Amino acid sequence: MFGGSATVAPIILPGVLVDTDYNPASVPYNTVRPSGLRGRCVTDEYRLGAQYLLLLRDGTRWSPVFWWPLGPISEQLRGDDDPTIRALLDVVS
Repeated sequence: MFGGSATVAPIILPGVLVDTDYNPASVPYNTVRPSGLRGRCVTDEYRLGAQYLLLLRDGTRWSPVFWWPLGPISEQLRGDDDPTIRALLDVVS
């Protein structure tokens, strides 16, 4: 815990199911997955059964899910050794 008290609330992740939507850019990503470049500036497409790295933010002023327009905040992972996980661990360690 990083100070303060924890609260538990459900996270509603609106979206639609697709076959796949990997980010084709190099890690670390600078932009949203391709589905987020179609006008809404966020992605809401997810593959059933896939793993995602979802970066959330305090939802008191913003949506905890859609808080960074065009940002890579919900990335589909390519398994446990995905470069996205390694890059994030490098940042937080």
